[in-house]
Amino acid sequence: MQITNYNRDLYPFRSHWMRIDHNDIHFVDEGQGQTILFCHPPIASSFMYRNMIRHLSKNFRCVALDFPGFGLSRAGPAYIQSIDSQAWIVEHFLKRLQLESVYLVMQEIGGHAAMSVFLKYPHWLQGVILTDTIIFPVSQYPKLLRMLNIVNSKIFNLINSNFNLLIKILTTSGVKKRRMTREEKDTYKAMFNNKETRRASTSLLHQLAENEQLLSRIQNAFETVFNNKPALLIYGENDSLTKLKIPQRIHSLMRSSELHLIPGEEHFPHEGAPDEMNEIITNWLKKLTPEIKVQLQFE
Repeated sequence: MQITNYNRDLYPFRSHWMRIDHNDIHFVDEGQGQTILFCHPPIASSFMYRNMIRHLSKNFRCVALDFPGFGLSRAGPAYIQSIDSQAWIVEHFLKRLQLESVYLVMQEIGGHAAMSVFLKYPHWLQGVILTDTIIFPVSQYPKLLRMLNIVNSKIFNLINSNFNLLIKILTTSGVKKRRMTREEKDTYKAMFNNKETRRASTSLLHQLAENEQLLSRIQNAFETVFNNKPALLIYGENDSLTKLKIPQRIHSLMRSSELHLIPGEEHFPHEGAPDEMNEIITNWLKKLTPEIKVQLQFE
């Protein structure tokens, strides 16, 4: 059974709903001003960004959706879990909300789905905040390719689907600079309390390896049409992608980019160091939009 609500103490936002092609899409739309779009990875939902939305929405408009089958969103009977399907959702979601000027938080599969849309409508993208993600074909990084193949293997899928391994890793060893509360861990477990959602996670992750053409197109876009877009890179210092020098490579590629490595964090600084991410993002957007009077209030 899919989760029907989030803990209101942890996620104190008004829920909105949108029907897209027989899928019931849950999203939050908090704050006013320049829009920040959050598109979650396949082992999370908009819940991952709650501590960021809580603070960033004081100065900016924060829009975050749950993809079909994740979080509170329900997938229609014909929905197929794929990057292309998520891109379809993002495109119609943006059009319905008339969001034609956004800063994208690009993280893993959800970020690639959104970027697929911005390849069609590049003028909609004002800037990009890359966090723990890759913009190059995975075949260029054999170590990463092997890891994704393991995640999608029969043995790993069997273990993960029966014991919720990915979520256990996220909620324990995946977060370094703070300890997640029991309520936070319980919410993640509730979001992935069925084998279907757990299998969807590993399948979507492996599409990074399968969809070579999309990653090639994204790399080309960052080298050309997006090259002058403002870019902010925030990665965990100990993230495997950082060790592969991926954020450093993106930083050298993008003319107008900043790179921040969060000390001590790995792949999920959104959970481990949200206050640091909030401050970095706020200061960056403040420089890009100096007319905004930003209240630097971080708890």
